[in-house]
Order: sequence, then structure tokens, then C-alpha cells
Amino acid sequence: MLLLLLAAGCNEYGLVHHTELETPLETDTDFDVEGDTAVARSCPTLPELPGTSPIDESCDAEPQTGPLTTLVEWSRSDFGTMQQYTQVVVAPLVGQLTDDDGDGLITRDDHPDVVVVADDDGADNADHFGLLAVLDGVDGTTVVAISSVSTDEAEVHPYRYATPALADLDADGTPEIITVVRVNMAPGEPDSGGGGSGEDSGGGTGPPGEEDSGESDAIGPPAPDDVPPDPNDACAVAAFHADGSLLWLSAHAVECAGHLIATADLNGDGYGEVLVDDAVLDYDGSLRWEMTGGAGFGAYSEMGSDPVAIDLDVDGAPEVLDGRTVYTGEGDIRCEIPADDPDGFPAAADLDGDGLGEFILVGDGQVHIYEDDCTPAASWVLYGSGNGGPPTVADFDGDGTPEIGMANAEVYAVYEADGTLLWSQPCTDESSHATGSSVFDFDGDGRSEVLYGDEVALWVFDGATGAVRLEDHSHTSRTLHEFPIAADVDGDGETEIVVPQGGGHYGTELGGVYVLGSAGDPWLGDRQVWNQHAWTLTNIRDDLTLPYPAPPNWPFSNTFRSGDLGASAGGALPDAIGVIQVCDELCLTDEIGVEVRLWNGGMGPMRAGVPMTVYAEVRGREYPLATLTSEDVVESGGATSTFSFALSAPLIPDGILVLRVDDDGEGGQQVAECHEDNNSMRIEDVFCP
Repeated sequence: MLLLLLAAGCNEYGLVHHTELETPLETDTDFDVEGDTAVARSCPTLPELPGTSPIDESCDAEPQTGPLTTLVEWSRSDFGTMQQYTQVVVAPLVGQLTDDDGDGLITRDDHPDVVVVADDDGADNADHFGLLAVLDGVDGTTVVAISSVSTDEAEVHPYRYATPALADLDADGTPEIITVVRVNMAPGEPDSGGGGSGEDSGGGTGPPGEEDSGESDAIGPPAPDDVPPDPNDACAVAAFHADGSLLWLSAHAVECAGHLIATADLNGDGYGEVLVDDAVLDYDGSLRWEMTGGAGFGAYSEMGSDPVAIDLDVDGAPEVLDGRTVYTGEGDIRCEIPADDPDGFPAAADLDGDGLGEFILVGDGQVHIYEDDCTPAASWVLYGSGNGGPPTVADFDGDGTPEIGMANAEVYAVYEADGTLLWSQPCTDESSHATGSSVFDFDGDGRSEVLYGDEVALWVFDGATGAVRLEDHSHTSRTLHEFPIAADVDGDGETEIVVPQGGGHYGTELGGVYVLGSAGDPWLGDRQVWNQHAWTLTNIRDDLTLPYPAPPNWPFSNTFRSGDLGASAGGALPDAIGVIQVCDELCLTDEIGVEVRLWNGGMGPMRAGVPMTVYAEVRGREYPLATLTSEDVVESGGATSTFSFALSAPLIPDGILVLRVDDDGEGGQQVAECHEDNNSMRIEDVFCP
């Protein structure tokens, strides 16, 4: 399939051409299926397709509260090289980093990749070095594993407790992996191995490639006031290609700590910035500006910083939230929280329904909520003990308003935005008492489940009640800030759970990563990307490019660290309905004009990412011609905008087109909906005169 990129703002679909038929047609018609089968083209005289849909008020779903049944889709206990590096106490990331089908492009037709950082628990290593591994999302095969890279200026090692980020910073079509590295400025011997594919060569760990051979021009240029890292005890930031080669190494030093790196386009120049520790770095590693305010509650030395880029005041320009300080995208301090309030891990959402963002800080056993101008809105002491981990925001109980979930040493708890405790469950996290969590609606019933891993188990809690839906003791961890995530890691249209294994404190010490899928009914589909710890649905595109302006994650989803593609609706379901019309105005070029629109006739909002496929029916069989994918949430009774394109008339010899919604052309579906029997529309007599 060939992906056609259309001008931004012209439509709200991705269009995929099906350029070859799985079964050749036995017909006298000459089918030219080697070229594009659909191009953007309009029919000026056609009436506008209706923009509203009738609503079926019976579209509701019964809550699903029983156990989740799972199976292990794949598991890795090590990464094929440097086998003492197995313990993962950072969140796994997912994105398409490699060209698996060899077409020269990185697209959804390639395999998603899983990125982790592993360490050895300090057993053989007092320098806190780590191993950065890229795994094939289909089977967990190690694509590359990086333990060190040498240049003329330095030898660098991934830092074992920092969570990377994935983004195409320089907008060249090839995403980068950005992480904290330990730096030894004395040149070392270049690595000799390659960190290959398959079951791994057991050899080296991803040296610079031919085009990035470690020469000085691969190192990002320093800003005028940058200070080179201390060669005896220093960390910096590095960007790696997916093959393990080093793109750049920042001259700006950062603290060696468990930083949670974030990325964003802060100024609309089409290039990404990196947010880490006290710095905002440009796409080439040079220093843009420094954060001079507070940045995170330092409960222990590895706590690190957790910056977030988000448009709190909804003015079209993102702010940078870092601890107690809110900055503009250019580095000016916009506001600061009261001096007596502690810093903490941030999250942001519209918690009071005023259309503006509030931000949450969790630290020192407390929760504080502030308006976008740093005015205090609410605060409370965490139930249980310990610092408290990064907060997760979602409509856990489906009542239309968001709640906040977080863990500490003794409990995982969900609170209303005023501090009222909704529910809590005991957990075991005496070590870091700062683990994160994520949420996902596995059943498609409009109610989110909580994904959480402590020292002794993987847990899935019912979002509304906290009831245990999965307790998996195949998981252990020493814990830091990590959490399991929900994503489509193998591109099969169904969601999987990616679980990091971080050693342990109670005898069993498991390492590596494993992936769970459903052993029963398929789980709802999800995106093939989770690019950073501070994840929202709007901070990154599927191709890992950075949007500008990145819309805030409200009003539709109003979540933070949630994989759900649409808003929770308390059991109300959407209903996907497609409408199609054609014209013969393009027949001078032997083309049929086509217009389609996606309606939502259900009671609940319909998530983004719903596919629609147009088929030609030929002698009773259907052949896919083009697939569209919606990019926005559609409210109850609403519709997407009309998408217009042209199909080659000889591809429709019998004059019959069929539109099927929630259909990706290969049998995959993405939305749990009210009715499955109204997903197609058939039109006949589609001929050029």
C-alpha cells in the first residue's frame, strides 16, 4: 500500500491506496493497478453530504467487570548482548522507527518498535551505565542494543534510569531516540559489534554508521554559554538513530538522574525541542534556553525531572510546565506556584470544565492543583505513605468528569479533582514509592481500566470501582517511575500491554519485557505509538513528527497518560455509519469522483482512527481500492468533514462501489459500537457515460 500525504488542514483523514489486488481479476478490462488508485479530487456540483446523523438513544453498553483473560504474545528476558543488563525500571516506549518492508519509508506498513532502557542493578557497574534496546514489536527480536558509542570527543553510555523519548526532531522522515547518557570525555575504542536483528549476534552494541561515523560534525553545536561536561562525573543528552548510530551529543550537561524526557515543537518552526532537567534543547542538541525555577521534588537522588509541554491557556502556543514553574515556549517565566508548596510530578487537564487547563503536582506525599496562572485550586494529602508517583488523568468512573490516579508506597488511589477519594487498592512499592500508571478501555464499554505495576505484580483495576481485573505475578520490579503501557505493538489492529521487568526485592528478580494480548474477545484497537513518559493523545503524530500547535488534550479525551483514542462516556456507545456519493464530472480523465463522510449515530463520542474502505464489487467479490482513517473524535450525532477523491473508472468494471466503515481493508476494526449491521453502503451504476 502507498500512503498519500495530503496538505495539512484540507481534510481529516489519512488516505491509503491499495495498489495491488490480492487475487488477480479474470476480466477483459485492463486494470492498471501499479499506479495510485485514488487521488484527492472534488465534484463541484454534488450537494454537500449531511453533517449530522440521527441518534439511536438505545446505544449503551453494560459495564464489563469480570477478569481480563490474557496470553503472552512474546517475552524477552535479555536483549541478546551485555546480558547482565536486563532490569527495566523505565517506561517502555512504542513507535515506528525502522523501514521493515524495504520501501524506503517509515510508515504504518512497517512494524512498530518497542524501546527500553535496561540496567544491571549495579552488580558489575558503579557508573550507572545502561543498555538502550530497540525491539521488533511483532516478536520482541532485538533490532539494536546500545551500551556505548565512541566519538573523537567522548565515549557515551545510555543512563540506566532515564526514560527516553521518540520523535522526528529534524523532520527528515526518520525518528530519533533521545535519552540521557553518561559521558567520558576521554576518547575510547570504538565498539566493534553491530547490535543486529534476529536472535542477535551476541556482538557489539550499535556503533556510529558510515554516514555518522563519530566525527566531530556529528556532535551538536554548543550554545555560546554552554559548559562542557565534567569528564569525571557528567551526563548529557544524546540523540540516536534507530540503527544505534549517534546523531548528536549535547554540549550542555544535565544532572545524572532518572529524568523523564519530553519533546515538543515549541515555536512552530517545524522542528522539535527536547525538554530535560533544566534545559530546553534544539533539534540539533544545542541549548535553546534554561529553566531557572524549581523542577521536581527530590525525594531521592534518582528522582529526576518530568517536564511537560502543553497549551494550558488554549492560546495556540504551548507552555512548558516543569515542577513549580510555568514557562512560555520562549523561556520566560509565566507564573510560579506559592513558595511554600512542594514541587512534584506534573500532569494537566481541564479539571473544572472551564475550557482552560489546570495542572497537577504530586510530591512529598501531597497533591496540589493549580489554574493555568498558578492560582491554587485544590490540595490534599495522599492516602497512604511515600512521595507519590506521576499522576494519570482520565474519566475513571464514566461520569463525564476527570479523576486523578496515582500510586505511593502502600496504595494505588483514584481521587476526584477536589481530593475526594473514589477508591484505593493496596500496592507494594516501598522502594521508589513513585511509580506511574496508565489507563485504557480494553472492553470498549466507555469505562477505563488502570494499568499499574508495583514490586510484585502487574495489576489491572476497574476504573470505576478499583476491582481487580488482572493480577499477574509474572512481573517484579525494584521500581522507579515506570509503568506498563497499552499500544498496538505488532500492528494487528488490537491492543497489547507492554510490561517492563525491573528486578526485585523479594527473592525473584525478573528482567526484560513481556507483551500480553487478549485470550478472549479482542481488545479495542489503539495507536501504534507511545513516545514518552508524559504522554497525551495530542502530543505526537503517528509518524513521530511533532504537531504545532499541538491541541490540548481536552475537551474530548481530557486525559493524561491514557491510551484511549476517544473520551470515556460512561457506557454510552458510538455508532459508525458511512455515507458515499459519486459523480461523473471527472470522466474526461476516465475517473469517477467519490465523496464520503463518517457519521456517529450513537450516544457516545467516536474515537479518532476509525478506518473506512471503498471496495469495487466485481463478479460478486470485493476488492479494496482506498482506505481512509478519521483523525478527530466525532461527537454523538456529528460527522467528519467530507473527503473527496477520484478513482480510476476501469477499476470499477461492474459499476458497483461498497463503502465499509470501521474496516481497514484487511479485516481490522477499531471501534466498539452500538450496531455492526449498518456499517456498509452500496451504490450501483457507477459508470462513465
